[in-house]
Amino acid sequence: MGTGAVLDLDCQHILLEFIMQPSSGAAHNPSGYYLCVDCGGSKTAVTITDSSGAIRARTNGGPSNFSYLGLDGFLKEVQNCVEAALRECGIESSKARLPVKNGEESHFAAAWFGVSGVDTPEAVAEITPSLTSLLSIPTSPPHFILANDTTLLAAPLVTASKRDPPLRTCVAAVGGTGSTSASFRLVTPAAGGEPVPQEIARIGGWGWILGDEGGGFHIGREAIRQLLRQHETAILSGKPLSPPADDPNTFELRTRVLSLFGVKSAPELLALIHDADPSEDFDSTSAGVTLPIHRTIPREKRLSQLAPLVIRAAFGDSEGKGGGDPLALSVLKATSEELAGQIALLLEPPTGPTSFVPLAIPAKSSLLVFGGSLVGIPKYRDSVLEALKSQGHEFAAVEHISNAAETGGRVLSELFNSKKES
Repeated sequence: MGTGAVLDLDCQHILLEFIMQPSSGAAHNPSGYYLCVDCGGSKTAVTITDSSGAIRARTNGGPSNFSYLGLDGFLKEVQNCVEAALRECGIESSKARLPVKNGEESHFAAAWFGVSGVDTPEAVAEITPSLTSLLSIPTSPPHFILANDTTLLAAPLVTASKRDPPLRTCVAAVGGTGSTSASFRLVTPAAGGEPVPQEIARIGGWGWILGDEGGGFHIGREAIRQLLRQHETAILSGKPLSPPADDPNTFELRTRVLSLFGVKSAPELLALIHDADPSEDFDSTSAGVTLPIHRTIPREKRLSQLAPLVIRAAFGDSEGKGGGDPLALSVLKATSEELAGQIALLLEPPTGPTSFVPLAIPAKSSLLVFGGSLVGIPKYRDSVLEALKSQGHEFAAVEHISNAAETGGRVLSELFNSKKES
């Protein structure tokens, strides 16, 4: 496995008790800041908090899904975002560069990374040495936490456990560019202290080709599929569809998608969707370079870029214009049902177990925490909840976290300082 965290994602793990080897020569600063980084398929969100939990900096950067970027690309994006956050804290540029110079203290007392695309102990072991070296922090808990990005969404379970009645299990469901869901329970660490979320099981997170049910990739893929089926059905019925009207202000999904790709009929989309990615040395600003718009966009983004078009066609824009497009509503019904089905796999059957599922949890006494841009849209989130209800699953409470990095940063500060005081 090499130096770094060993994280058992196939079974269970306690968030703050990873088995790690110590970092060598790290200039650790126990009085430093607390860093939380949410690495997603669309953006990187960074939050820095102080020992009181107050937010000192927030920054956003580009995508940082580890599976898509690989180690070098991932580290470069993280470094850029964290350095920007340090500058926002008021640290001068020369001092904000990472890693810190030999003999200087780290800026951070602890760091929590929730990384999309980190799904195996091998991935954790590959990333850990580079990140801890970059930040100059030890790999011993609770100084460094590295896990899949769903773990950041489990943080509200700590607060939910203090309700009446208390909730001690939850499902964290990510619905953004991609999707994944995981269940958690609260467990008191062997060394004592505050209970912390422990992952029970995980569903999905397979990427845009194989999965991402209910996420942006899936919405784009389903939109293309339904456009193609609509075209075929019209041909079979003897009533072929007319070319779309040239109306840049329309919300009609078929018109918007065909116009985006510069085609007149759905079958023309197939070649464009499957066409090769741009070459690595392609420069769209070069003089004399004229390529079709789809050739300037990676294949997966050709699908995910359609999600906003579908959402606006179905639900309207921020000014209340548009909405109600039947095709768009059909797409979102299909994708929200898929995400609900993914969540339901983590739950006990509503009418009692028909077969023994040892890791399933009951929805009626659990918290459901949504995270991600798409499930942040109330109407889409309601579609997922309605699909769950139709299967007999109603959660005791539902929350949406708009900024998982902020929530994680506050919880990290609280947990780290409670350990330090105990």
